Amino acid sequence: MIKLATKLRLWWQLRREIGLRKVVEKARTRIGARLGREEPAQWSIRPRVARHPLTARLRRSSDMDVFEQIFIQDEYHCLRDLPEVARIVDLGANVGYSSVYFLNCFPAARIVAVEPDPQNYALCVANLQPYGARVTVLQGAVWSRCTTMAGSRSPMSAGNDWRVRMVEAADRTDAAEIPAWDVETLLAKADMSEVDLLKIDVEGAEVQVFGGNCHWLDRVKNLCIELHGPECERVFFQALKDYEFTLGHSGELTICRNLRRKVQA
Repeated sequence: MIKLATKLRLWWQLRREIGLRKVVEKARTRIGARLGREEPAQWSIRPRVARHPLTARLRRSSDMDVFEQIFIQDEYHCLRDLPEVARIVDLGANVGYSSVYFLNCFPAARIVAVEPDPQNYALCVANLQPYGARVTVLQGAVWSRCTTMAGSRSPMSAGNDWRVRMVEAADRTDAAEIPAWDVETLLAKADMSEVDLLKIDVEGAEVQVFGGNCHWLDRVKNLCIELHGPECERVFFQALKDYEFTLGHSGELTICRNLRRKVQA
């Protein structure tokens, strides 16, 4: 009974967000797939918060799961009241939904979106193209240093397009190499001396990103991160030990607002 109530609530939220016609279309597609009919390759969908429609892949893709997390569950809602957000960096942009959310919530903001996976990157570019010069999309990864990476997908990650872990290319010979940058280099590449909002979802690479020199945190005002396990959490908070901030959580996200270095006594 509880499971049915949860499903009904989700469908109601989806109807409110994308409209009854799209909800009916989604239901028909799902029923058709269960009856053996092939799903369309992709779907055009526009959430209320967005000025332009988005493309979501179907056929064993996680795009609709990500869509629901961002636009239906509204995990980033607690960031909407941040003042004077003009510069945003989206590390692990996936197919661009989080960047679209921020672009519409902060109409004066410019975003640099970084995504390593080639297929996700291509769709990210397409979804962000309507926002023109406000967006720069980079294909690459964030790491502890400048190097080259390769995507690593386990057999269990099929259909989970956001769960592509990056490993150094020297450890792989079966995948295309992708550039990776440390955060300091990435901010210079993006021409951002300060970042009003830094969003990070890098599937465990937090250990690398926050395990070394993190003086670049002096240039970040607010930080939103998904931490993947106890070790990532430990390394992250160790890196922030010399900083003061207001800590919050939203769904799977850890939020650090008003980040500033502690005043030495």
